[in-house]
Amino acid sequence: GLSATLLRDAPASGIFYLSYEILLRTLPVTFPVLHSGAEKTSVNHSVLIASASIPSGFLATALTHPFDIVRVRQQVSTSEQSRSSISILRELVAQDGIRGLTIGIAPRLIRRSLTTATMWILYEHVLSFVSSSGR
Repeated sequence: GLSATLLRDAPASGIFYLSYEILLRTLPVTFPVLHSGAEKTSVNHSVLIASASIPSGFLATALTHPFDIVRVRQQVSTSEQSRSSISILRELVAQDGIRGLTIGIAPRLIRRSLTTATMWILYEHVLSFVSSSGR
């Protein structure tokens, strides 16, 4: 399961962070109510962070989900011989078609999107607090 975990987590982190940073910069321009200028409030800032992190988490999870399926299949395999991620992906597509790559995606999308929003709201507020208390 290590290779599948790395194939899932490394790209997911990059996809998430890139899209999060892009949205964090563009959302206040598109939706001025989220502007973080003089009228910055904790609520507006939290809404901005959630508005950037939920779709970013959704995107990263959706794009890397097939490797999560591979990881699970490797971990629950009763075979004594380990199978490569590629062979499991091929078998999955052969058995279930392209739809097989989306097995179990809905609960994972919901969970990951909400947990990333919660985590990043907390992270950004702690960062803001630490930055302001150091002045």
